[in-house]
Amino acid sequence: MFGLITLAIGTALLPLPGGGAVRRLRRGAAGPERGLGGRATRHATGAFVLLGPAVAGLVGGWALGVSSVVVLLGWWARRGASRRIARTLDVTRDWCASLGRLVADLRSGAHPEAAVRRAAADSGSEVSALLDRVAATVHLGGDVERQLARPGATGLSSDVPARLGRAWSLATTHGLPLALVLDAVRCDVAHRLRFADNVRARMAGPRATGTLLAGLPLLALGLGEAVGAGPVAVLLGTSAGGALLVAGSLLVTTGSWWIHHLTTRTIR
Repeated sequence: MFGLITLAIGTALLPLPGGGAVRRLRRGAAGPERGLGGRATRHATGAFVLLGPAVAGLVGGWALGVSSVVVLLGWWARRGASRRIARTLDVTRDWCASLGRLVADLRSGAHPEAAVRRAAADSGSEVSALLDRVAATVHLGGDVERQLARPGATGLSSDVPARLGRAWSLATTHGLPLALVLDAVRCDVAHRLRFADNVRARMAGPRATGTLLAGLPLLALGLGEAVGAGPVAVLLGTSAGGALLVAGSLLVTTGSWWIHHLTTRTIR
C-alpha cells in the first residue's frame, strides 16, 4: 500500500514546474553554487533513481517496480528538459545585460576592446568566454564574425554570438556606429526574452491542468479504498491488475511529458 501511494504521488508531482527559479533565487542570495554541493545532489538523485524502483519492487511486486521505473524515467527526462530551459533563459538574460553594458560603454566613448573586456568581467562564464574571444580578436585586428560563428547550435540564445559577429562586421565594414548596431542586437534579444517569459506565464494554466489530471489516479485509489472496493489489492495482487498499473503509469507519464513539451517548445 505504501509503495503504491508513493508511486501515485510521484506520478502526480511529475508535471510540476522545475526548480530553475528556486535555484536562481538561491544563487542570488548565497552566491554561486558550490561544486561539492552540486555533486552531492547529483549523487543523491542518482541513488534515488537506481534504488527507488528496486525498493518499490520488493515492497509491492514486479508491477510496482516496473511502474516506478516508468515514472522515474519520465521525471528524469522532464527534469533534464527543465534544467536546459532554465540554463537557456539564464544565458539569454546574461547576453542581454552584457550587450547593454557594452553599448553603454561604447556610447560613453570607450575603446571597443576595453568596452568588451569590461562587459566580459561582469558576465557569466559562457558569455564571458565568448566576449574575451571578441576582445582578443579586436586587439589582434582579426575577423570577429568568423571568430563567433557557431554553426549547428539551437536554442533561444544560440544565435546571439553569430548575430553579434555579423553586427560587428557590418559596423566596421560600412562605417556605422558600433553602439547603434549592437544596440539593435540587444533590443532583439530583449524582445525574444520577453516573449519567452510571456509564453511561460500563459502556459501556467495548461501546466496546472496537467498537474490536476495526473493527480486524479491517486484520488481514485483513495476513493476506491474508502468504499471498500480494494483497488490496491487488485493492482498489486493480480496479473491483470499489474498490467493495468504499468499501462496506467506509462500513459500518465507520457501525457505529463507531452504537456511539458507543448508548453515549453517555444523557448527550447
